[in-house]
Amino acid sequence: MVEQESQPGKASGDAAKIAEFLRRNPQAIYGETADLARDAGVSHDMVQRAVSRVAITAPPVIDTRSRMRNVPVRRSPAAWITDVWQVVSHDPAIVVIVTTVIGILSTLIFRNEGAPRTRTEGFSFVINAAIPAVVFLLGLLVQAACYFRHGRGRSVLRGSIALYITASLATIVGVILAPGQTLPERLENILLPMLALLFVVAIYALGAMFFSVAGGLWKMRTERVDRDRMSRQELLERLFEVQERLEQTPEEVIEKNSWHNHPVAKEVEQKIWQWSAVLGFGLTAIIVLVGGAIMDRYNVGPTSLQYGLTLGLLGFMNMFVQLGVAFLGRTIKRAVLSSLVFSGAGLIAMLLPFGGFGYQRLIEGNGTQLISSFVGALFFGLISGIGSTIESRATQERLMRANDPETLLSEYLDLQRRLNPGPREMTVMVVDAAKSSVMKSMADPYIAEWSFRAYQQLLEKLAAEHDGEVFSTAGDGAVLTFDDPHRALECAASMQKRIVEFNRNVNKLSMPFRLRIGIHRGTVVGQIDKVQYTDVIDIAAHVEAASQVGGVAISQKVWDALPGLRGEAIAMLIDGFVVYQLELN
Repeated sequence: MVEQESQPGKASGDAAKIAEFLRRNPQAIYGETADLARDAGVSHDMVQRAVSRVAITAPPVIDTRSRMRNVPVRRSPAAWITDVWQVVSHDPAIVVIVTTVIGILSTLIFRNEGAPRTRTEGFSFVINAAIPAVVFLLGLLVQAACYFRHGRGRSVLRGSIALYITASLATIVGVILAPGQTLPERLENILLPMLALLFVVAIYALGAMFFSVAGGLWKMRTERVDRDRMSRQELLERLFEVQERLEQTPEEVIEKNSWHNHPVAKEVEQKIWQWSAVLGFGLTAIIVLVGGAIMDRYNVGPTSLQYGLTLGLLGFMNMFVQLGVAFLGRTIKRAVLSSLVFSGAGLIAMLLPFGGFGYQRLIEGNGTQLISSFVGALFFGLISGIGSTIESRATQERLMRANDPETLLSEYLDLQRRLNPGPREMTVMVVDAAKSSVMKSMADPYIAEWSFRAYQQLLEKLAAEHDGEVFSTAGDGAVLTFDDPHRALECAASMQKRIVEFNRNVNKLSMPFRLRIGIHRGTVVGQIDKVQYTDVIDIAAHVEAASQVGGVAISQKVWDALPGLRGEAIAMLIDGFVVYQLELN
């Protein structure tokens, strides 16, 4: 299905307007979408669609190769192997065809005719039987690795179709070349194996789907980790790149090859609960009625071959429809719930007293069928929900490459949020070693360097133990940040206690480390060009300067946030705040 943007130029212009507005007003991203659309002068629907895509945008890839063209790169053998594998596994269908043909040829080459009569013949028989089995196993492993690499449901579909066609052609060729068969015998020897292959390929597809989903999850996790590890400089580079692309004209026709864009799929997606119930009941009712017709027509029971093959084939079709409906749930939660509705409606249809089904047969299973249906529905829903999430991410990648304005805008919004974490309350601690210059001047330079490095390591360790982060360090102190003021105060008290142990057991200087600590709490706002911790840090530094050596001083904002503290107010105001010298236990 190919959709065309009705006004690509207008969409691109609106997206660029939003981006430009957010650069001037970065905090507007945390407001209501309606307010953002009104202030930027664009369509509210466009803003809503872009915001909804933020969670699944394709990860940014910063291309640094142009900066390193003149740098010689020595590739390792593992890198060469990876490159070869990327080329070989490019098309899952070709991988399946090649590995299947190799497996069939190995069977023909090493086939055994007749039972072994001697020990030597028996050994050869085992070897000739083992080689095709190993070749087939290796082929399956290669195919599983290929599905894992692509992580897409369509790769499994292509591979399964390729497997069925290849195996069917091999069967047809084998029957045609076999001597001494009449035409009816040949037809029977072709149709029955091809019918049996449907079951084999259906089971194969389920296994392949597991590897595909696992690969897709791994890829999404890797991309998320890579995105989270991007430096601020890389985020800024990506932001400028996306903004530049927003100002370009998108492609006139944007392909959106996805189930979700088909009219039927959209109808099912909008009314997924009704369709899950209708299809679950209807398809299961067909299986029940067909089972009854087979029993009446051929006068056979549920254990007959005709009954088992026909209902088994219909059961696989029913299962794949269930997977498809759950896939349209979009999220894992909706997919699991729709799969449960599908199975529940199917169980109701199985109460119909036809074809070996009915209430009596259901209760004879002692709940086994109910439990298996429930577990199967959970599994199918989970697989479909994860697969739908992976497919949405792949669609975002495709639209990103096509310069789709809404997709680029969603990427821009995500980058804005990462660069602008929004206003938040943060507790800042400033630590300083009193008379540090005197301590250094009276000691051997190497001893001073060693002791001050060990001192900084102690501060970093204590910050980590109390859920804090070292924002910056200097030779004689550090700036630490905390989300929780209580944890900051605990860290300060621990520092004053542990520095005594440090002076006794670690410090090599003749003078001890004696600390002044100041704590302040304030609102921190991130900006595009820098992160403004300045005001909060400055006030915390002034509070630290007013503290007694060996003590902890806090501002009025920290005092108010932690009732029950004991201390004495300092006579003078610091930056307009009352400062308290705490009593430490």
